[in-house]
Amino acid sequence: MTDKGIEEERKERGLIGRRVLIVDDDVVAREFMGDLLRNAGLVVFNLGSPIGASRRLIRDNIDVVVIDVLMPALRGDRLAKLLRGNTKFDKLGVVLVSGDVTIRLQELAAEVGAVAVVEKSKVRQELVAAISSALQISPYYSLRPKREKLPTG
Repeated sequence: MTDKGIEEERKERGLIGRRVLIVDDDVVAREFMGDLLRNAGLVVFNLGSPIGASRRLIRDNIDVVVIDVLMPALRGDRLAKLLRGNTKFDKLGVVLVSGDVTIRLQELAAEVGAVAVVEKSKVRQELVAAISSALQISPYYSLRPKREKLPTG
């Protein structure tokens, strides 16, 4: 594919200039995903820990967050569920990634309202498409897990 063809494909997918936050404790994985996404025309931000993620999402006006499932401080699925429970992030696309193929990723994604999941071994082939899908599903209200109602009175 020519450079012009690649650029046209990026525009068609709506990727140019869209903002992605990668939250992963593995620096090599973060850098690899970041390079891949920048080459696709996305603006990439990185966090090595889920701590401070919500602040970064707001400050940097993020469109999609890519979250590693297995992190020591806070599991990525828990972070995703917390984000989905906050109305400030109703339109945020959530993509989960994991190097542990024993986890039932599709079920986990459904539980926490993630748009897509990608095994780390398939990041090169699937991550850009997953982000493209996340950008096209809007608004995300139907993906948010239901909140438990607190007793009144």
